[in-house]
Amino acid sequence: MPQKGTGSTLPPSGMAQFLHRSCYLYYGIEHKARHRRDGKRMNLRKSVLLAGLVVSAFVVTGCNREESVATVNGETITMKEFMEHVKTKGTIRVTFPNGGPQVEAQIADTLAYQATQDLISRKILLQLAKDDKVAPTAEDVNKEIEFRKKLQPSFVSNLEQRGLSLGGIRRAIEVELAQERILTKDIKVTDAEVDAYIKNNPKEFVDPARAELIYIRANTIEKREQIQRELDSGKAFKTVAATMSDDPNARRSQGRFAESRLDAFAPALRSAVDATSVGRTTEWLMDGTSSVKFMVDSKTPEKPLTIDETRREFVRRQIAINRGRQAIDLPKRIAERVKDGNVKITDPVVSRLWDGFVKDVQAESALPTP
Repeated sequence: MPQKGTGSTLPPSGMAQFLHRSCYLYYGIEHKARHRRDGKRMNLRKSVLLAGLVVSAFVVTGCNREESVATVNGETITMKEFMEHVKTKGTIRVTFPNGGPQVEAQIADTLAYQATQDLISRKILLQLAKDDKVAPTAEDVNKEIEFRKKLQPSFVSNLEQRGLSLGGIRRAIEVELAQERILTKDIKVTDAEVDAYIKNNPKEFVDPARAELIYIRANTIEKREQIQRELDSGKAFKTVAATMSDDPNARRSQGRFAESRLDAFAPALRSAVDATSVGRTTEWLMDGTSSVKFMVDSKTPEKPLTIDETRREFVRRQIAINRGRQAIDLPKRIAERVKDGNVKITDPVVSRLWDGFVKDVQAESALPTP
């Protein structure tokens, strides 16, 4: 599919990055999951997902600030304490779905500031769509959810598992539809162009071969030997994965490995899975200083996707979005709204950061276009 870019002439540290983080959180999620390869941090899986989206959402959620979040030996942690901590928190723990230790990651600015940027960007996009007379309605959002569920039946449930409410999903889709309609207004894509794209990009219309895996991680030789003794005694692999794995994610997911696409596995894991029958286990594999063993729960061969009218419409829309992005500098339009200074932030800490950001945008706008 056409690649998604911002079309901005601003440096990545400015308005383009602001918009990029704020928009297109969910649109084309099936396409992204099938084609994106980034963050080669772990040896056994190529793609890496960072935690933080749900945490930042707490910053902007309305609440009773005296409400209790938790009690510790009878002593209360109030919502006020929680909110103040989240708003100024400088680091987050990063998790890797396929295992490995959690690591601390430094946050640029603060969670509160980033969340505020995101929400301001979305509000501006909705206002621009209204100005252009292309603002989506509630019914449009309902239809879009059904459209995405046809492409990916688990679309809503996958996002809910990430901690997003149906209301949050609806708001995100509203913003994405607004952005799409701004970019594609008056753009027409013919059936012939859709046919040509499908013909010229056959690999994008294949459901790849998959293997559902259960895994166990041991961070020491001693732990690996202990786990192996339990398996040799006849204990079920899934039970051992849930109770003995050194990876906290494995425990929470009952040992389910997050990735299932064979072409997303690192070569060592791919070879091991190819050589292992369903219901059997691999040898212990090394992942850094840790040992990992997998059980193959199921295998599914590659198969072509059905090119129905829903998928053709998806292709048509992606072509139109890409074409519109070449013609419209949407980050620039948002930057112009930001420069107007008609954004009022009541929180003093976030306000100071925002004022600095506005100054940066104004300075970037004064730079000559490359």
